[in-house]
Amino acid sequence: MEETLTPRKDISPLLRPDNKRPREPNQRDDNPRVKQRQIPRPKTFTPLNTSRSNILMEIKDLKELKWPPRMRSLPESRDRIKYCDFHGDHGHTTEGCLALKQQIEALIRRASGRDTNNGRKKYAKQLPVSSNTDLAHTEDITFGSKDLEGISFPHDDALVISAIIANFEVKRILVDNGSAANVLSYEALVQMGILVEQLKPVKTPLQGFGGGVITPEGIVELPMTLGSEGRQVTHIVTFEVVRTPMAYYAILERSLLNKIRAVISTFHLAMKFPTYSGVGVVRGSQTMACQCYVTSV
Repeated sequence: MEETLTPRKDISPLLRPDNKRPREPNQRDDNPRVKQRQIPRPKTFTPLNTSRSNILMEIKDLKELKWPPRMRSLPESRDRIKYCDFHGDHGHTTEGCLALKQQIEALIRRASGRDTNNGRKKYAKQLPVSSNTDLAHTEDITFGSKDLEGISFPHDDALVISAIIANFEVKRILVDNGSAANVLSYEALVQMGILVEQLKPVKTPLQGFGGGVITPEGIVELPMTLGSEGRQVTHIVTFEVVRTPMAYYAILERSLLNKIRAVISTFHLAMKFPTYSGVGVVRGSQTMACQCYVTSV
């Protein structure tokens, strides 16, 4: 106040002769007000196969995870018996935390391509589609005693197959209908002669490698052929390339299997799918399955 009331002899260069301070570049009229589009919070949540506490432990180090602010309610009014790991405070449980539910659902939708407007529209359009006319021409697929020839019993082997990817015969391919991504090892990518610079960037992390989370090196679209000559299917497959120790060179996920209408029997160690020339089949190798098992343990 003393400095304000005391007249100053030196006029600041920031002041004009009319004693008005020039407008600073960060004033409101220099920056038009842009209202950011708010992403609607999900009201329905995808069913989970594990607890939210376990999921929080897996995703706590992700950059995409937004931690909640402090709870606004008075501490003395909260239930001290209940504790939330997401908020780090008492008042409610981790399983019942609405903020954690919304964060997990946002990550699920981002991984499935539903975190963008186009992705949500495409996903919504897929749900009601029912091509009964096309499905009516699908040949029945069965497994019989002939499919058991050459298999050693008893066995608990995974379905590990070979396929042609980008004109290379790739072995040690795990058929995993529980996976949500087609995965290609960095080692296989190098052997194919594909440079890392050719990969498209990807930010969505993968979960499940040793119980941890890994960010892929990028994605690459490659042609893949399944089946023997005469009864084959070829599709352009989007692989997520990972640089981490893997027992398999590639992993095929369920959306691809559904796309080719594959029917899998782990008991028969075979995968069958319809083609224009009849039912195609890819049989698994118990030798490769055992080698992958030894490598993984």
